[in-house]
Amino acid sequence: MGRFIIKWRKVTFYGVDVLLVVDNDLRPYLPVSRLAQALGLSRQALQSRIGRDPVLREAVTSLGPLPGERVEGLRGAVQCLDLRRVPYLLGGIDHERVKPALREQVIRFKREFYEFAWAAYRNLILPEEFRAEFADRHLAPEEAEVYAALGASVRRFFETMEKRLSALEARLQPELDAAQAQHVQEMVRALARALDPQRAKQRETYALIYGALKKQFRVPSYRNIPARRYEEVVRYLAEWYQRVVPGDLPPLFRPRKGLW
Repeated sequence: MGRFIIKWRKVTFYGVDVLLVVDNDLRPYLPVSRLAQALGLSRQALQSRIGRDPVLREAVTSLGPLPGERVEGLRGAVQCLDLRRVPYLLGGIDHERVKPALREQVIRFKREFYEFAWAAYRNLILPEEFRAEFADRHLAPEEAEVYAALGASVRRFFETMEKRLSALEARLQPELDAAQAQHVQEMVRALARALDPQRAKQRETYALIYGALKKQFRVPSYRNIPARRYEEVVRYLAEWYQRVVPGDLPPLFRPRKGLW
């Protein structure tokens, strides 16, 4: 199977609306033509900029919709840039070339990009005796506020992307089959009996276990757990059971042959 766009969504980055696409390897990309349009650059100029830089050039791939499907605003296969390289690209763009309404945002982004790059690499550049002095320098209140807000914004952006990709991955991959799901149910029953021998709070105990499974494997229902993670589910429940009932594990808490 080739590489196709299986998911797309409009996102806002520094006040610019861009089209985010995800391929069938669950990797996020930005179409180069749409990124150029958002920045007010010509597509040819942006492609030329990318083509001159090996770090960007190696991160470009051609993606198109699945046969018979359409992606809003795209016609056929298009050149797409790996989302992880976009900050590097923007950090090197001449702000005079973007449309006037975006120049301030691009300049601000470049300042912040280089501050992050400096924070990541300063220990490789500074002599050891200078590091403590630079690390101990106190930021002005306005600097600290900017960095705190920026850090929170970046974290939210990538947390959102991670959640969307995790949910998409769960939908794309085969889920637990009937035999695997039945085994999980049996293990849950055994664990529930160990946690609540008198069955005084049976409903709450089942809810606790199934809720933990959903949280651990990031799925809306335990039945949505990918089949390839069946062994992980068995191991997770087995370790929980062993914490409650130390000693040798019952055969129930071992993967069954033919199910993995």
